[in-house]
Amino acid sequence: MESHDASPLDAAPEAAPEARDSFRSALFFLLFAVSLTLPNLVYSGTSFFQTLHLMKWCFALVPVGLLALCAGGPALLDGERGPLRLDVMGLYWLLYLVFVTLQPLWVPLRSVPGWRREWFFFAGCVVFYLTAFSFFRESWLRPILWLAALNAAINGIFAELQVRDIVAPLWGMKLVMQTPGHYIGNTGQQNMFALWLALALFSSLFLFVCYGGLFAKNLRNRIMIAGNLLFYVVMSWCLIRSTSRSGILAFWVGALTMALMISFTSRDRGQLKRAALGIVLFFGVLGAFVLADTGRGFDFLLKTRDMIKNIADVAARREIWQTSWQVGAFRPLTGVGLGQFKWHYLQAQRVAMTLDPAMKWQFTYWAHNEILQWFCEFGLGGVVSLLLAALVWLAALCRYVRRRRGRRLPMEFLWGSSFLFLVWFDALWTRPFHRIENSLWVALAFALCSRHLFWGEEGVFALKKVPSLFYRLTGAFMLAAAVGGFWFGIDGVRADRLLRRAESFTDDAEEKVRLISAARHSPMVRDLAEHELAMLRLRLGEKLGDREIIADGLNRLIACFVQQPTARDFATLMDYARRSNIASLLEFLEPYAPPAGAAAG
Repeated sequence: MESHDASPLDAAPEAAPEARDSFRSALFFLLFAVSLTLPNLVYSGTSFFQTLHLMKWCFALVPVGLLALCAGGPALLDGERGPLRLDVMGLYWLLYLVFVTLQPLWVPLRSVPGWRREWFFFAGCVVFYLTAFSFFRESWLRPILWLAALNAAINGIFAELQVRDIVAPLWGMKLVMQTPGHYIGNTGQQNMFALWLALALFSSLFLFVCYGGLFAKNLRNRIMIAGNLLFYVVMSWCLIRSTSRSGILAFWVGALTMALMISFTSRDRGQLKRAALGIVLFFGVLGAFVLADTGRGFDFLLKTRDMIKNIADVAARREIWQTSWQVGAFRPLTGVGLGQFKWHYLQAQRVAMTLDPAMKWQFTYWAHNEILQWFCEFGLGGVVSLLLAALVWLAALCRYVRRRRGRRLPMEFLWGSSFLFLVWFDALWTRPFHRIENSLWVALAFALCSRHLFWGEEGVFALKKVPSLFYRLTGAFMLAAAVGGFWFGIDGVRADRLLRRAESFTDDAEEKVRLISAARHSPMVRDLAEHELAMLRLRLGEKLGDREIIADGLNRLIACFVQQPTARDFATLMDYARRSNIASLLEFLEPYAPPAGAAAG
């Protein structure tokens, strides 16, 4: 096994108590491993109202909450003498979280439940960064990357079953999403499936390049290398079969970044040869795919041809970006608020279609460009601070890599920095930061890089001394976020189950109303419960032919639409308005409707 530089924190005197505490070390490794490697494999199933995301949130954020409790207590009690460490980027994200928390004071929120959910996701990522920076050991990276590869390979098998429509319950439980014809595994969406495969595939290539060898000396290493290459082939096949151009290109950005860093620093021929072999192997799988899979292979070639031929369309992103600019124009200085982008989309699209009548009317929840979405939700000041932080990080990266010429980069740094280039390239076209199971990986990579860029003698802007008060306040925040998050999550799961019972397990209208009304008390699912109650009243009124009940349902749905305008509810309200010739409702819906003569979606 090759020798590697230790993490800057490993040599710090303050880290010695943590190094001696084997129980805490084992606990932290378990929490990091669960949070990073399980969420993309599970889904809630039909036992929950939110059939996809709820269990993913639990598997991702419950370990983060436990990390916050374990790290926040000593920080609150011991201050700077505790094991928690703060660097300049950690302080930046803490201050940004303060800004996000206070933002509703000057930005009117449309959906408060949506803001609350997003706040806990954001806070979870900040906590994960702080704990990873302080406690994550470099020796943990390899087994976690192996588990990620195993997860991705299993997800690929799930996708193969889905596209063939042969998914069946196991032991009476539905462990795989029932989505016949869709190649998405348990991730829920094609681009997110491809991104997860790209992250795991890049990590598998990293393991082969940095820890493997073409001719291992002992049987154990040969088995490990062969197993890793098997995972690599399976994930390559599944990534190509996903036909996601963003995922495939993102993988190549990460792989090329890693190769360039090796070339610029150590120029290790063995590592470069293994990188070249990995590239050849990927193209070999691509060739076999195009020849063997005439259906999806033809689709992949058509999508690639369309991307090149219609380059101005930017893979169907141009119209979404035009609309997103209009969302940002609503509040360019302050932004529309965390998690509020999607609730301004329909109004912004009407403005965009007025400027470009050739646009198609559609609806999406995301800007498909994280920097653009950041501008929409946090305003000019928010996006400028983000870009400045990115420039500081890039400058520190260039300085660090230049100083390491002739020496190998630490493995955690090489993986983390290349990984971030992969994710940020993907973020230009999709939405990796809107899935907590992906965002935590970004926080980990960021933290592992920051150890070398912003800590110790070689670090840029390394903080010589952080006041003990800052550590105590950070510890208090971590404890409060953990306790509040556990309450928020447990109460939300309970309410979600009530909604599921109301939806499927009773035909009694009064019992449905009782269950939904009880769920409305939960801050996590209040918006979902109010929407379900509105739709229930509409269905009941239609069934009984009672206009008063229909009117009550319409008023409730309008109240939901005001907070969360979606294309589905717009269509429902427009249908009632036209059938009943309700002029006031038609006038209310006009700002959300496409201009006359606009293209249909």
